[in-house]
Amino acid sequence: MLRRLFPVLLTLTLTSVVALSPQRAHASGATTFHGLTFSTGANGCSGPLVPVVGDAAMQTYILSEARDYCNSYPSSQRASAPDVEIASSRYTDAACTGMNWAADYNDANEVGLSTVFSSSCTGTWARSASRVSDTQIGVNVVDTIALCSGATAPNGGYPNGSSFTPPLQPCLGNGLAMDGSRTYPAPNDESVQTAQLLWNGVYGDYAQMGGTAGFAPSVQQESPGAGARLTWCYTIFGPGNDLSCVNNTGVGPAPNESQELTDVCGNPYSSPATGAVAGTIGYVSRASLAYDPRQPPPVNSGPLPMLGCGIVTLGGGSGYNGTCDPTNPTAVAGTYGTNPESGVATCNGDLQVAEGNYAAWGYLHLDLNAPATQANTNAAAQGFLNFLQSDPDDVQEFGFLQTCQMFNTRSYDGGPYSASQATC
Repeated sequence: MLRRLFPVLLTLTLTSVVALSPQRAHASGATTFHGLTFSTGANGCSGPLVPVVGDAAMQTYILSEARDYCNSYPSSQRASAPDVEIASSRYTDAACTGMNWAADYNDANEVGLSTVFSSSCTGTWARSASRVSDTQIGVNVVDTIALCSGATAPNGGYPNGSSFTPPLQPCLGNGLAMDGSRTYPAPNDESVQTAQLLWNGVYGDYAQMGGTAGFAPSVQQESPGAGARLTWCYTIFGPGNDLSCVNNTGVGPAPNESQELTDVCGNPYSSPATGAVAGTIGYVSRASLAYDPRQPPPVNSGPLPMLGCGIVTLGGGSGYNGTCDPTNPTAVAGTYGTNPESGVATCNGDLQVAEGNYAAWGYLHLDLNAPATQANTNAAAQGFLNFLQSDPDDVQEFGFLQTCQMFNTRSYDGGPYSASQATC
């Protein structure tokens, strides 16, 4: 594994915007391309632009890999080496936006990021699968979250939590006061059956599902086309059925994971800090538990766990690793086991997902334009994909699993399992 001391996120403060061909070498600045703005030269390379659009859950990982990809070239070659950049509206992008970007454009190394199969993008999002060259580069997990006021880490803690100043205070679960003024009214666990009623807006009080009486569930969804929404709602209601997931918060669906976290748990990074209404419940990708996207870009120079939120398990599981570091799983006794198929030490949360005991997961999809791939006219984009595949365990640093850890595969989101052999 190519270990990094901290994830590198690229500044989005641009001093100049210039129009240029994405195929030519360019100086640091920005360019507009198909109506979107991209930084240029921010990675240290200034060759052909590789414009990336898509799922915000994947972007911290991709931005870090983009810097490493540039650094893999000798310094003498970086002026002509590919420049992988994400659109500057990166925290507003949904999974289906990324797939559409790859499907619609084939003129200059476009890369789309998605956490769902193209078949999950319907209506105006729909594109022919023949337009997309799809590669699954990891596994994304989605968890239910609820306001846990005063908590500085999710339930179960966070790797190296005691090294923070002050030490992290994990959410303690239902009914326990975290800051002397608010409680955590959501239940500690939901079954698929209770989840269907909750996410369909049926419950009027958390006591009906094992939570604290006197608090009405306020269900916050993400916007249509968002990967976390599709993964979660397809898991609960069945493939293709995200419309059964209703939003009853009064503020409308959240356009991205940063806003979802803000709507459910408040935002300690805003000025002034914004609170949330006790009883609000939502969902985010597990990657947001490790790198809180409410931080203004560029994100802190190290991982910062999700603040002010707790996790509601589904059927007793969440896939969350707690204090276990998936890049060094044996460091904390009792937090890991052995993958019985591969024989590799693995964090307990990852084992829940890998063994099929937690169902809310999907793949990380890196999408290229299929005609361009077939014609070999997107060599720079293909080169970046090859770089990602050369070090596949890097995804574990950012809250994802490797595909080789899984006992099962899926051919569509929320679909049944087909047995596979875990090899890592």
